[in-house]
Amino acid sequence: MNHGQGITKGSRLFLRSGGKVVFVNVEDIDWLEAAANYVKVHTGGEVHSIRATMAAFETQLDPARFIRIHRSTIVNVEQIRELRPCKNGEFIVILRNGKELSLGRNFRAKMQNLIRGSRLGERNFE
Repeated sequence: MNHGQGITKGSRLFLRSGGKVVFVNVEDIDWLEAAANYVKVHTGGEVHSIRATMAAFETQLDPARFIRIHRSTIVNVEQIRELRPCKNGEFIVILRNGKELSLGRNFRAKMQNLIRGSRLGERNFE
C-alpha cells in the first residue's frame, strides 16, 4: 500500500487520514468503499479516506473475514446482518449498523460460497 500503510491478517493497521495517523484494529473495520484513487475505511461511526486501491486492500485482508460484494465494496463478514432480495434478482447486504450495500451480480458466487461455508444453507439465496 502507499505511504507505508500496511495490513497483515489479524492485526492493526495504520491509516494516514486527515493529516494524522489513525490506528485501527482490522476486526473493527465494517466495510471498505472505493472512491477514485482512495479507499474509505468505515469503522463504527468513523470514515477514514486513504490513498490506496481496493485491489491492494483486498489482497492483504483475510478472505475468511472480508468479502468483496461489489467492484467498489468489501465488507467484514462479521458485520453482515442479512441479505434482502430485490425484485430484479439482486440482493442488498444489510450490515449490523443498518447500512445497506448492493451485492453486485459478479460477486454473488462469493456470497454463495460464504453461505455454504457457514452451514446456513443456500436455499433462500437462489
